[in-house]
Amino acid sequence: MRKTIVTTLVAAAMLASCAPKKPLYYPAVRWMRDDDRRPIEMPKVSEREIELDAVDSDTHREMERLLSSTGAFAAGYQDVGTGGKQEALNVNNFDEVADSSWFQNRIGRREVTIAEMVRGTAEAFKPSGAGPLEILSAKTEGVVPRVFVKDGGGRRFMLRFERPGLRGVGLGAEIVSSAILNAAGYNLPKDALIELDTSRLVLGKDARTRDRYGEIRPMTDEDLKNIVAKITGGKKGSVKAVSSAFFKGEYIGPFDFSGRRRGDKNDRIPHQHRRELRGYQMFCALLNILLTSSSQTADVFLRTDGEKGYVEHYLFDLSSAFGGVGSWFKASDDNEEHVGAKGTVANFLTLGIKDPGLDAKGPAEEFKFLGVGPFDPGKWSPRYNNEAFAHMTPRDEFWAARILMRFSDGAIAAIVDRAGFPDAKVRDYVKKSLIARRDAIGRYAFSGLNPLDGFAIDGDGGSVSFSDLSVEYGFAKRDGTKYRYSLGSRMGRAVLAPWAETRDTRVAMPGDLVTSMDPSRIYVLKIQTKRTGEEWWSSSVDVFLKRRDGGLDIQGIERRYGNH
Repeated sequence: MRKTIVTTLVAAAMLASCAPKKPLYYPAVRWMRDDDRRPIEMPKVSEREIELDAVDSDTHREMERLLSSTGAFAAGYQDVGTGGKQEALNVNNFDEVADSSWFQNRIGRREVTIAEMVRGTAEAFKPSGAGPLEILSAKTEGVVPRVFVKDGGGRRFMLRFERPGLRGVGLGAEIVSSAILNAAGYNLPKDALIELDTSRLVLGKDARTRDRYGEIRPMTDEDLKNIVAKITGGKKGSVKAVSSAFFKGEYIGPFDFSGRRRGDKNDRIPHQHRRELRGYQMFCALLNILLTSSSQTADVFLRTDGEKGYVEHYLFDLSSAFGGVGSWFKASDDNEEHVGAKGTVANFLTLGIKDPGLDAKGPAEEFKFLGVGPFDPGKWSPRYNNEAFAHMTPRDEFWAARILMRFSDGAIAAIVDRAGFPDAKVRDYVKKSLIARRDAIGRYAFSGLNPLDGFAIDGDGGSVSFSDLSVEYGFAKRDGTKYRYSLGSRMGRAVLAPWAETRDTRVAMPGDLVTSMDPSRIYVLKIQTKRTGEEWWSSSVDVFLKRRDGGLDIQGIERRYGNH
C-alpha cells in the first residue's frame, strides 16, 4: 500500500512538471500558422476496411464507449496529481490557436460574410444531375442508411438520409451544424441538400456492406431494396438527402480524441491537449451534437511531393445534431436537457417535433431536442465520454465562446433559412433556440474568467485599449463595471505603477513612465474587473509589454483564473 502511494506521488510530480509555466514561447504575433504540413510518408492503414468504415462508423462506438470512459478517468487522475488540468499545448502568446491541418481561424479572426457561411451549404459539390449513381459501399443495418456512391464523372459522395416523416428536420440539422462549424474553422466535407430519385441507385460490381455481426460481405439486390424502403417509407418519388463530396486525397481512417496518430510525424501534440478539440464541446453544446467519438471524424492523406504528403483532419457525420433527430437516435434524459418524464415521452414519439398547426402552445413545444429553458452549458455532455472534453479548461471554454458569439443573429437566421426546413414555424424556433443557446454559452464562459479581449496599442504608443466582451454582448452593464490595473516587472519583483481604478477600456500610461521602461525587459500590465454587486475583483488578464521605438508593443497575454 505504501509503495502504491509513493508511486502515485512520484507520478503526480512528473505530471506537474509537464504543466506550462510562463507564456511568451512564440513570436509576438496574434495569428500564426503551424508547420504541420511537412511532406511525410503516408501512415500505414488497413486497406481492407478503410473505405467501408467511412460509411459504417457504428462498429467503433461500443469499444469507444469503454475506452473514452477510461480516458475521462485518466483526465480526472491528472487533475488530482497536478492540482489542475493541463492547459492546451497548441496556443500562442495571445491564447490563440494556430492555423493548422486541424483548424483554420475564420470567423474568430476576420469578418466572415453571410454569403460565405451559406455558400458551403447551398453551393457545395453535388453528384451529377442525371445518370446512375453506383453504390460502392453502404451501411444497411439500423434505422437510417448511409450510402457511398460514385457518379458518372467518377466523383465520390456520401449520401445521408433521415427517417421518413421528419419533414427535412434531421437533414436541416446537419446542414446548419456543418455551416456553423465550417465558418468557425473546422474541416468538414462539402455538404449540400439534394433531391434524389432513388431509381438512380445501382449496385457497383464490388459493393460491400457489413452485416449485423460486423462481418464484411458483398451487397445484394435485397440490400438495395431495403435501403430504398427505409429512406422512402414505401412511397414513390424523390427523397431529400445530404450529399457530402468525399475528401480529396486518401481516407486513412478516423482520428482519436487522445494520443497521436502513429506514423504521422507532423502530429506532435496529444489530441486531448489540442484546444480546438477541447473547445469543440462548446460547439456541440450549442448544436446538441450527441455523438462526438472518433467514429465521427476522418483523417485524409494529401499527396504534395510524389509519394509524400500530409494528413488533414476532419469532423465527419453530424447525424446526431439537434439531439440525434436526423438518425432517430434516442438520447438519454440528461442529454435531452432535463425536459422531464412527460417531455421525454413526447420526444420519443415525435422526436421533439409537433405539428405547428395543431399545437396551441406555439413553436417552443415543437423542438425540445434543441430547447433553451433548461439548457446549462456547464452541465451539457455528449452521449459518450470524450477525453479531449474531459481536459477542457475555462480558457478553452472562453476561446470557443468568443468564436460562437461572433455569429450574429442575422448570420444564424441566414444559415437556418438555407438549411431546407420546410415549416416556417420550425425555422423560427430553430433560429431563436440557437441564438438563445449561443448567448447562454457566452454568458457562462465569460463569467468563468475576466472577459477582456482585443488588446491593442493606441496611436500615441503609450495606451493599451481593450474590449469587455460581457459588456459588448449585453451580459453586463457598462455603467456598472469598473477596472483596475497595475504595471510591474514580469516576475513581479518591481512595481512601476500601483493599482489604479478606471471606468474606461483604455489604460493610458504617462510618457515618463514609458520612457523609463528598459527596452530589453518585458513588463506586465495586470487588469482586473468588478461589476456592481460583486465583492471581489476578478482574476487578472496579464498583458505583456515591451518598450519599442518610443512606444509600447504587446508581446502576449495570459488569462488568469483561480491559481493559474
